Amino acid sequence: MRTPRYTALLFASLMSGIIGFSRPSLLPAQPPAFLENPRPDSFQSGIGVISGWVCEAEQIEVIFDDDETKPWQAAYGTSRNDTRGACGDDGTNGFGLLFNWSLLEPGRHTLSVRADGQEFAQATVTVTEFGAEFLEGVGRHARLEDFPREGTDSIVAWQESLQNFLIARTDPFAASIQSMDAVGDSITKAFNADINACPNEDQEELNWATSLTPDDGVVSQAERLESRQDAAIKVVSPNSAESGATMLDDFVEQTQQIKANLEPLAAPRYTTVVLGHNDICGGMIDKLNASCPQGGDQDPNRHCRTTPEAFEREFRKGLDILIEVPDLKIGVASLVRVSQLCNHTQKASCVNDERVQAGVPCGEIWQFAPLVRENGICGSLTSDCSDERIADAYTMARQYRDILERVTYEYAAIPAGHASPTLVIGGEQVGGASKADGTQLSFSNASWEYKFTEQDVSCCDCFHPSSRGQTLASRLLFDGFTCSEGDVCCGESGSAVDNGRCTTEDTGGRFVPGLF
Repeated sequence: MRTPRYTALLFASLMSGIIGFSRPSLLPAQPPAFLENPRPDSFQSGIGVISGWVCEAEQIEVIFDDDETKPWQAAYGTSRNDTRGACGDDGTNGFGLLFNWSLLEPGRHTLSVRADGQEFAQATVTVTEFGAEFLEGVGRHARLEDFPREGTDSIVAWQESLQNFLIARTDPFAASIQSMDAVGDSITKAFNADINACPNEDQEELNWATSLTPDDGVVSQAERLESRQDAAIKVVSPNSAESGATMLDDFVEQTQQIKANLEPLAAPRYTTVVLGHNDICGGMIDKLNASCPQGGDQDPNRHCRTTPEAFEREFRKGLDILIEVPDLKIGVASLVRVSQLCNHTQKASCVNDERVQAGVPCGEIWQFAPLVRENGICGSLTSDCSDERIADAYTMARQYRDILERVTYEYAAIPAGHASPTLVIGGEQVGGASKADGTQLSFSNASWEYKFTEQDVSCCDCFHPSSRGQTLASRLLFDGFTCSEGDVCCGESGSAVDNGRCTTEDTGGRFVPGLF
């Protein structure tokens, strides 16, 4: 009773090959069946799927190198709506086998695929592997220049779960940068970066973003760009960052300065945006306050930190200024998880202050700081590094981070010549700026994900990045990094205290993109 249907299906399947499908040949002794993956003479590595479709079958088996003793059974009956016409049924004709190619020796192998014991396809492939059935605890990423097209780079990253490299991102910033500036706070001013001097002042020549000082021990993004491009870039000096700056008070003013600085310079232009740490650390030591210095833009029940609504409002206002600059690449970075500072209370300080004995632990420096400086050194967090303070700092910083990511991607999606969304937030109407030609935005979560060490923190004040920390920030935010034993990521455990301390570590090979 199946013969008429089979004849019609076979004809339909043969016709589908004639009109453009490249498929292995059919064997007329059974219903139509096709092996789609792997293709003959392909290279195979890692974990992949052996897949295709069969119109009618009870069991699908895969045999390697004619070894009848080790048949691999594929799952059958997955939905393949594209086979309804050929099979004349509901389309549940797909089969698939998730297979670790590293189980085979490197070299040429032939696989045979059978439906109910009858072979319907063969494919000979070349297997490559890394000397282990399952490679663990390693990670790497690489840039493919001018791929998939000239002027666009792609980044591939090792994915441990698939034992293979996958496309992590297509780089929107592949074009050569001609001029650069930076938005930021004391991190981008490299305050106290030189632990041998501890000048208690900005050391912009050591900053992670725009420094071009040779042999200073810091490899900045500007220097990385010049090396990659093999061409000099014009860096605005001093950059537009300012120690003590907040998103609430200073982002708009800094973006106005960026616009004035970069518009006269050659394109493509580039600016980094790393701001928000002082919106966390500039808060009051006491959590509950009768009022805050800036009223409703600060939360009296959360150390008078900037409210998320005000933070987003000011961020949008600043982006509205930046997107009007033609051919500007805007690289927005997440916050550093500053609550990790409380992991390093025993770090020995080298504070340049005659009132402080050399080598005093950072925890004691933080307790002493409010006596000589209002609100201390991020006193809302470090005055006692209690679990409550860690959780509060982490939770608010996470809200800021989420705003930076969401709004950056929103603005990145605006086509050239179109306006940013108009909305009321934080009591003000924002938006309506027209995005200039060639203006692009990129976001990196690298600084949030990274578990920093005490060597990355300046012993001069137990707060700012050291010169090592400056180079680290540059590297993480440039090409990104892979979570590994050498570059430990913060895992999310569900507890705000543990997340704030970065207690759960991720070394499993996950790739975290940078700005490039």
